[in-house]
Amino acid sequence: VTSDRFHTILNPAYDTVVYYFKNGCIFCDAGARAFLRLSQMFTLAGEIPVNSTLHEIKFVTVNAEENDLPWQFTVEKYPTVVFFPSDR
Repeated sequence: VTSDRFHTILNPAYDTVVYYFKNGCIFCDAGARAFLRLSQMFTLAGEIPVNSTLHEIKFVTVNAEENDLPWQFTVEKYPTVVFFPSDR
């Protein structure tokens, strides 16, 4: 996700999990593989039952070095995973 599109992912209709990373960070590379696997597991789980209180979950990655985000969405340490719940 780029800084231009960041606000579009914060849709109150679904939960969003954001993975912040930097280029050249060894821990970020390892975390990215785990984040990708986690997103695949949620995708393979299928659709959410109609009577469920669960919301759809979106998984996105943000390269913090290449994107200038608003201060309230920046982080200081990398890698970082932030959960933005629906209905916020």
